[in-house]
Amino acid sequence: MSLERSLEARGDTSRGAGAGSGTLRGLQEVRDALHGRSDRLTPTDAVQLLSHSAFPNRHRDLQSILDDEGASSRLRYLAAVGLARADRTAAQDILIRASQTSETRVLAGIFRALGQVGDETALRAVEEVLPRAEAQARTQGEFARTLIMHRIGLSGGRSARTPKIEALELAADCGQRVLIRAARAHVAMESLLALGPRPYGIELAEDPMFEFVCDRCRGTIMLNREFTGTDALSLLRKRPALLGLGALRSESDDRWSAAAVLLTTPEGKGIRIAVHLTNGERIFDGLATVQDEEARWSLRAVRRLGAFPIRAEGTFSSGMLRIDVAESGTRVVQSARPVAVEAVHRRRTVHLRPPAEE
Repeated sequence: MSLERSLEARGDTSRGAGAGSGTLRGLQEVRDALHGRSDRLTPTDAVQLLSHSAFPNRHRDLQSILDDEGASSRLRYLAAVGLARADRTAAQDILIRASQTSETRVLAGIFRALGQVGDETALRAVEEVLPRAEAQARTQGEFARTLIMHRIGLSGGRSARTPKIEALELAADCGQRVLIRAARAHVAMESLLALGPRPYGIELAEDPMFEFVCDRCRGTIMLNREFTGTDALSLLRKRPALLGLGALRSESDDRWSAAAVLLTTPEGKGIRIAVHLTNGERIFDGLATVQDEEARWSLRAVRRLGAFPIRAEGTFSSGMLRIDVAESGTRVVQSARPVAVEAVHRRRTVHLRPPAEE
């Protein structure tokens, strides 16, 4: 989205005399706001507008905030995260240089962005800084390391700390419907446009793509185009992979954003599957068993604060993902020991089906 359109959406309907004057004026206002010189935009607004704009040199403006030790740690964190949407090579160089910061929150943002855009050079930088990082930043750094290794298919080396995984099981009389179907064309296009070019360093496939709807949220499941060919299963059995992304649509403003990453790792004769939120928290764990040229997979929600049971199963063959069944429970984990709540729905099984004609 252009800066001019973004500002108009916030209530600025004024126009400049020339075709590009509105954009130039908008850019100048955003730059003024970055340094607290605007009555209408806060510095936080400016960073977010700039991060999602199409201005080609936005990485330099974001760099000016990230490098400003007088700016708040929150603003510098947002600038670091925003760099993940800018020119990848320039952003990586800026982030690596800034990783020498002593501010934990800022370093967490740098790690988060490097996880999305980094290559082997970024991986070495993350591993160099990790030993001195404090808890909040260390968690992001370890996840950044995991993301980079899966994206470039790198195995071996020091493994990040992996907590014990406990899956949540569905009660026999407790569940509600999860609708999963092939994504309608307008839904697919909206989510692709919102995530921008090569989010998390991968090209997303337009097909297959799925949309899901439940009482709690709605979104899309998109695959890395690299793993949609006939050799996809063979590749997944050889190396770690960033298989795809999950995106959510906000109910408040209808905006789409990346919400989860799908990671796979060869395990024996099968494939281990892990789904993480973009902050690194694991939300699903599963396994795919491979027989001949087909993998049958199963995912379960893992126990965590605020979690609810979900089970999904299907197959993967020749780059085609099939979701055969998806079920969701109504019980939510309130604490380390979940508190049972009265079930209000019977469990129902949902099969993948093509979208209805509209």
